Amino acid sequence: RFYEMYSRFNYVLQYLYSCTCGAGFEIRRKGIKKEGKPKWNLLGYLHHGYGYNLFVLAWGAGNHWASDVPVLVGNSKYRFSDVKCGKHWSCLLSPLSKCTVDDVKDKSRILVYYGHHISRSLVMSYDQLCKPNGYLDEKNGRCVCDKGFMPTSKTEYSGCAPYHSFEFEKNPRRDWHRQVWEDEDPQVRAAVREGDDYYFSQIVPAETNPANTRYMHNFSMTRRKYGFLWEHAHWLWYLHKDAPLRPELDAAIKNLGLFSSEDINHKRTVGIHVRHGDSCHDVYQNHRKCYPLAYYMRLVKKLEDQYGPYDQIFLATDDPKVIEDATTLMIEDAQYKFVFQPIDRTIYENGDENGVDVRLEFNNPKLVRDIATDIWAMAHCDALVVSFASSVAWVAYELLIARKGHYAPFISIDLAWGDKKNVGRFLKEPNLG
Repeated sequence: RFYEMYSRFNYVLQYLYSCTCGAGFEIRRKGIKKEGKPKWNLLGYLHHGYGYNLFVLAWGAGNHWASDVPVLVGNSKYRFSDVKCGKHWSCLLSPLSKCTVDDVKDKSRILVYYGHHISRSLVMSYDQLCKPNGYLDEKNGRCVCDKGFMPTSKTEYSGCAPYHSFEFEKNPRRDWHRQVWEDEDPQVRAAVREGDDYYFSQIVPAETNPANTRYMHNFSMTRRKYGFLWEHAHWLWYLHKDAPLRPELDAAIKNLGLFSSEDINHKRTVGIHVRHGDSCHDVYQNHRKCYPLAYYMRLVKKLEDQYGPYDQIFLATDDPKVIEDATTLMIEDAQYKFVFQPIDRTIYENGDENGVDVRLEFNNPKLVRDIATDIWAMAHCDALVVSFASSVAWVAYELLIARKGHYAPFISIDLAWGDKKNVGRFLKEPNLG
């Protein structure tokens, strides 16, 4: 299968690059070419939810893999951190590299494309981070800045910017962040330094925007032949296929009655993803719409008219009312059989316009496993009815087609996968990148 080629390719990235000698290549770009200094690139994570973070991580890593550039993740603590891991949820996925940041003794060989909108000439190495107005706390992977300076994602300051650059008088919110930064309370200081504070958790000296390294390579032959969706799907599959979390996910979906098509116990299954919660109140992305379960069921009927009846429906949702509606439907009409995770969904009921990105109660590894299980279950369905306004649906469909090795039937209730309000906003060239 196609993903096996990626497995062999990434075996080279993981195991043939020595942590002491590094990879034998150089990047021919202004400001970052150093003869005889092979490089890794340091990746980070965004503050957003699990699905979007997963999409961006696969994209960022894949951009580098397409150029034979190995990548690392740092020691920063992120949202949803698993206490057994300490490095966000990268310990739940297939390893990005054999090496860790700590294994690379010469830190000048780790490149950092730091910031949201960077210049090629401002790319720095790991040993330059946070200087000259602070230092890098390597245990937590974050900048500790001198008095009068505060962590920033503005690349020109290398991680620590002077107070005047924040224009506190024009931006009261940033002034409040300054007060948090200067707070002497040990618990507040620990939250800021370790990455638990909402604002400061987002400011990590690492590459979080894959568009910054788009120019590193020409589009791979795979992407030119099959498109960005197909290539990105197999990067995602690589991150999952040998992941430490996979046995747990496989067991969970088996308990739900979901099996791959090769299994004798396989039942034809259509997956439905009903995203409600904060998406019903999102004032910033008003293209998101919330529809009742009945609307999705009409679309399931359209799939059945085209591809034949399904034995069961896997239901992924954050809304307990949708589960109630599905249970009622099964009682009233025996032809419908829904399966869904037996989890508490009430935490999602209090959605507001701020969304999951700022709600600290979601910083819970248990909730990540619930979401990961829903995604893995949808990836084992035969068809999907989803909202492509949700990044969970993006990655679920990608994993589905990568696992099957071909495209599968789906209906999106709103936008296309590559719509300019969805994945398309990241792509300079349609379905290329």
